[in-house]
Amino acid sequence: MNFGATVSTMKNQQAYLFIVVLLFGCEAEEATIVNLNPANAPSVDAVNGEEPDGSVEVEDVLEPVSVPDGNSPEGDTGQSGDEDSLESDTGTPVDGDEPAPECEEGDPCNDLDPCTSDDCVDGVCIYSPTPDCCVQDDQCDDGIECTNDTCNAFTNGCEHAPKDNFCCLSDGDCNDFDECSVDLCINNQCIYPQEGIEGCNCQADALCDDNNPCTSEVCQSGVCIYSPASGAGCCDGGECSGSEGMLSLCIYNQCWSGAAACESPEECVPPTACWESDCTANGCAYTLKPNCCQTAFECSDGQEATTDLCIENTCVFSFGESTPCTSDGECASANACSVGVCTEAGVCSVSVSEGEGCCGDPSDCPQPADSCTAATCADFTCGEEPLTGFQPYMTTTFDGDTLEGWTEESNGAGAYWHLSSYQSPEGEGALYYGQDTAINYDVGIAQGSVQSTELPPQTGKAAVRFDRIAHVEPISSRDLFWLDVLQGNVVTKVWNKNDNNGPGLGWKTEVVDVSEVVGETGFRVRFSFDSIDGTKNEYEGLYVDNFSVGILCD
Repeated sequence: MNFGATVSTMKNQQAYLFIVVLLFGCEAEEATIVNLNPANAPSVDAVNGEEPDGSVEVEDVLEPVSVPDGNSPEGDTGQSGDEDSLESDTGTPVDGDEPAPECEEGDPCNDLDPCTSDDCVDGVCIYSPTPDCCVQDDQCDDGIECTNDTCNAFTNGCEHAPKDNFCCLSDGDCNDFDECSVDLCINNQCIYPQEGIEGCNCQADALCDDNNPCTSEVCQSGVCIYSPASGAGCCDGGECSGSEGMLSLCIYNQCWSGAAACESPEECVPPTACWESDCTANGCAYTLKPNCCQTAFECSDGQEATTDLCIENTCVFSFGESTPCTSDGECASANACSVGVCTEAGVCSVSVSEGEGCCGDPSDCPQPADSCTAATCADFTCGEEPLTGFQPYMTTTFDGDTLEGWTEESNGAGAYWHLSSYQSPEGEGALYYGQDTAINYDVGIAQGSVQSTELPPQTGKAAVRFDRIAHVEPISSRDLFWLDVLQGNVVTKVWNKNDNNGPGLGWKTEVVDVSEVVGETGFRVRFSFDSIDGTKNEYEGLYVDNFSVGILCD
């Protein structure tokens, strides 16, 4: 049996000494209180053979007390030899007992972090992150360029304020209170294309501005017509390259990016109401709804004679004004190559019918044997029209990384034919003769040529076309620059720098008739340069771009 004792000692010898014996580690039902009169108790000094001084030392007075609990064997003193059952003088359990809990239910746990919830669970403090909580602005980036992202110091919540009135999260943020426009949110920017609604006819191009940097607009016959425009963030031929981990689509000629990976359909948010999305095999899939539109910009049947409109998310094509209807029978067309149907929008729409000579596109029509005649498709009917001028069939823009299809030779003096981004009439680069560092050909006598691969024969009047800069010495006997046509071992010079007002700065376009030297067989072309001497070679050099092979039509 374990026990402890507390003794209160008073120097006043008239006071009583109370010894309270508290029983621990047993099932004792009572405590024993011993009342000793200090007058009857021997002093410590007397016990130790010394003169009394009025003080009492506890350990010399008390003897171990045995308190039976009814369970101990007879003669048990209540002492245990097991040290593990004792407590340290700090109150902390010694080895063998459970550690004291870190907290108790209801006790406060506080890590001083405003973005965690602090709880006591099974005696342990748990600090769980609070969703959408912040302490500084850089925790609030929503990935939307047109918002100012800040952390509210009072609520510890992120706030995203639009930088301007055109910033949006959904179509509902874009209401311009104009009945003649459609309010759309594309790439977090509001656009407002005009729909050609009756009574909303435009009078000038400026009234057709849709706030879309990727479209150009004109007003034709009171109707706003939108066409793709180039620029940053715009689709390149309908194609967009998405960033890592994102899928990219061309929406209203803007490149839109959406989530690629997913765990649930909610993570795949479609770009507009005309797109559906789903999460399949942990990947987002975006699908355009059939025959759905939000603007007339999305509706085109390729026919100049029809008016293309978007009515109630349905593309409608009509000869002239659209006609209300309740059935297909009310939409008969007078054009033998078109058929009328009544759409879900309750208006008639025409489309191409099956039949000989009918078309939806010129490619549906037979191609003429004459290279200077083209097939046409107008009013859903095939036709032909003559072509004039130069008609290319192959073009090289020199925008790549290598001279693919061309072979370069030089005298090794340091200037040579190669790709350069220093000058170009359009695109990213051009073919250049010179040295890049100095941007000239001042290397002594400079000589070099670049030759094409085999080009196919032409039916018709064969010709080549190219853009060029010839910033060289203008005298005709120096700094020679010319173009050869090669057929087998036969080399024919067909053009030189003195043609078309000669050399100089600025791009010039050359069209060269080569029909007299090019027959029914293939041929090659070669651009050459020879400075003749090593003087006056500080000019910029030569550029060639947009090289085309085709035919000349009268």
